[in-house]
Amino acid sequence: MCAHSAFLKCSSSQLDWLLHILLRDQVSKRVYVLSLSVSGTAHKLIMRLKLYASRRNISVLMVIIVMQVSLTCVWLAFNGHSSGNNLEQTEQDPEKRPNGVQNSIVPQPGEGDTRHSQRHVDKSSSKSEEKKQDSKGETFHRNKKSPARSTRGRPEAVPTKNKQSVRRIQDSQSKFVFRMISSAVSYCDGNVEFYENMTALMRNVIVDPAKAHTTARGGEKIKDVLLQHESAEFYHQENGLLNVENCSNIPAPNVFKFGHASPQVPLLSSAVKISKGPYQTQGEEIQKHDGDFVILLTRFEYANVYWTVIDLYDTFLTMQLYNRTFKNTDLWIFDAHPDTSLDSLFKGTFRRVFRIAEIKGKTQIRNLLPCFSRGKTPILDKVLRPLTLVEKFRREVLSALGVPMKSDKDRERRCHGKRLNVLFIWRRNYVGHPRNPKGIVSRKISNEDELLVSAKHHFPNYTIRGEQLDKLPMKRQLELIGNADIMVGMHGAAFGFTVFMHKGAGVLEMWPRAFQGNWHMEYLAKRSGIFYQSWQNTESANENLVEKSTKVSLDAVKSKLEELSISICTKYNDKATV
Repeated sequence: MCAHSAFLKCSSSQLDWLLHILLRDQVSKRVYVLSLSVSGTAHKLIMRLKLYASRRNISVLMVIIVMQVSLTCVWLAFNGHSSGNNLEQTEQDPEKRPNGVQNSIVPQPGEGDTRHSQRHVDKSSSKSEEKKQDSKGETFHRNKKSPARSTRGRPEAVPTKNKQSVRRIQDSQSKFVFRMISSAVSYCDGNVEFYENMTALMRNVIVDPAKAHTTARGGEKIKDVLLQHESAEFYHQENGLLNVENCSNIPAPNVFKFGHASPQVPLLSSAVKISKGPYQTQGEEIQKHDGDFVILLTRFEYANVYWTVIDLYDTFLTMQLYNRTFKNTDLWIFDAHPDTSLDSLFKGTFRRVFRIAEIKGKTQIRNLLPCFSRGKTPILDKVLRPLTLVEKFRREVLSALGVPMKSDKDRERRCHGKRLNVLFIWRRNYVGHPRNPKGIVSRKISNEDELLVSAKHHFPNYTIRGEQLDKLPMKRQLELIGNADIMVGMHGAAFGFTVFMHKGAGVLEMWPRAFQGNWHMEYLAKRSGIFYQSWQNTESANENLVEKSTKVSLDAVKSKLEELSISICTKYNDKATV
């Protein structure tokens, strides 16, 4: 050990020796590995400590002590009073789990066991406990009593603070998911897992469709509901729409709140009825939903690509709490909006998409998890850091829709051959929702043909095309997006598709003269690993206010395409040019 007077002069080798001493103990080593799964790699941690030492502004020993205390706190926070050895043994051998510890969600083949464990129950009480088993072999508990102690509405011990939750964090490497898991509180003997102010997983919940009312049916063709007021497309739900039975510790109403905070839609939590006894069927037969895991989603700007992508991304993040995939998750669309081409983005990814009109009578859903409100989405964070799990999201959506993903090798060959793919997005009039019966679209390009001819002339080896995406099937739209090295267009919702472009691609967003730009598309592109350029018209003569179109500068587009090409191809060749 360095002498006290020389603490500030410890060399890198001496610091390595200190870390070696620290990690000799098995518990300390586990704590250290756990911390790395949350905060980063060992290399980064060690280099940071060495940097502190080299600056001589802090004692190396003090750094080690602070690290030891911090990591120990992390370990205790995730594991409570359980022994690490016992956790490992239980994880490796499911047959040796304590009696009464049941997993609520059955993993699919090939998936890790990421389920929440129920509370420990005494062996004698577990024998007398009434259990019901569904067709998939899932065990559910009814009339289950908590240990003999007063609850008075207080939450139980948090079931997510265990090794299963820790491994979920390691798998996802998502701080957003980590924060949600950290806030989880269990009620009703584990049948309700509440993520504070965001959402709540409800197990064996009974849905009463008669408790939801709206004047619109939902799913109609747009031409059949022209001029329909948007308020008619949201449900007015009553308490008892969602029912949780046999709850020994009911959460306080002022605590149990989640859902969209909107004048149009009341909080979804107000529709949840939790009772101490069994659900009163009044002689009705309770149907059973054929899916294992359902996410409930209420959409707002349902005809807008950008907000639709956010809705899909948010449901994807919600699934990560339980390591679900699109192929084993159902989506309940809880609104009465008409059908649009964007609906196929959901129908093509989830196992099944349904509306409340398709629920015939009272139905029990094994696991229902409402999507958190839009105000919580990471996409709307105005920060330039990588978007949470964006690569996994892109990969799983494209895979579910059967869209092949391009590799870096494909782009490298195109860069070396100066054969990049450029996609121009045209904004043209179309009827996208009932409130725009004439289908008038602003921010159009008045010189589309001239723009294509000029681009092909200056980049003769490039593959350059222009498309009106909303006229194409969703799969074809994403094929064009995924194959494009550069996407060009006037500001519009279609730039929400940049999240599906291959990492390292580029976009050029253009603006009319009088338009006040916003940051949404730029931040979405950059946070998705996409190079971004923009251009705004400055000449009033280039604006057609009647047609709501802009004449785009050919020289500006040429210059921006050159800059994007260099940015894209520099990765493969430092001397890359267009």
